[in-house]
Amino acid sequence: MKYEEIMRSVKNERAAIAISTAAQMYLSTGINDVKMTDIADQAQLGVASLYRYFGTKQLFTVKVAAYIWQKTLQELEPIYTGARFEAMTGLEQAHTLMNIFHIFLEKHKPFLRFLSEFDMFVIREHLAKEHLAEYEKCSLNILPVMVRALEKGIADGTVKPGIDPTLFYHTVTDCLISMCQRFAWGNMPRAEDSERNRQSLKMTIDMFVTYMQAI
Repeated sequence: MKYEEIMRSVKNERAAIAISTAAQMYLSTGINDVKMTDIADQAQLGVASLYRYFGTKQLFTVKVAAYIWQKTLQELEPIYTGARFEAMTGLEQAHTLMNIFHIFLEKHKPFLRFLSEFDMFVIREHLAKEHLAEYEKCSLNILPVMVRALEKGIADGTVKPGIDPTLFYHTVTDCLISMCQRFAWGNMPRAEDSERNRQSLKMTIDMFVTYMQAI
């Protein structure tokens, strides 16, 4: 689902503006410090209308989280689409997908911090699985791309056979996103700390590549 589709799925233009407004506020301030009244004021929308459109802050925040995921991923889409990517071996494609986490760490620290805070929000608010369906669908957008890359790698001999592509994807993303989130919470890190974080991320990705590489 593209982020434009998320916006089209809401009730009207004012509700869509509320989502994009809240996304900016959550990324800059955090979920906990932003009230529905703050969002309504910033979006020039009555708070009663905001609740009428979305029901609760919990459901609204899930919608905003899905929007943030998709908007971020759509900016990165050129990396894993097009002729250049298609010409790569399966191993190279999988490596390219994992290197997206370097971009997250370098350019999308607010996004990483938001994901960490959203995870805690979901736990604290006891959100039911059915309420997270749209968010989970968005967060798994790269799953089919990774699965195709690994299947291609097995076929072209660059990835060792026997790897479960879906399990590999979840293992990789759980590990790398946790690392990036932890690094993203550093307050004004020193240059040497930033370089150490980059090297730690690279080393971890290299270990995953070595694991999946055909011998």
